Amino acid sequence: MQGVGPCNRYQEIEVEYLDQNFKKQHGKYSGWTAQIIQHEIDHCNEIVI
Repeated sequence: MQGVGPCNRYQEIEVEYLDQNFKKQHGKYSGWTAQIIQHEIDHCNEIVI
């Protein structure tokens, strides 16, 4: 099936982002939360897995 394939995810990530008030934030995430963040970043980069 097109668009389906293996994908690697880090178990721990560290990110900088802007919150809803455009204030710079920094966070460290692990496990399921880290995987979801990576998944959403893929969408922003037009990658759909």
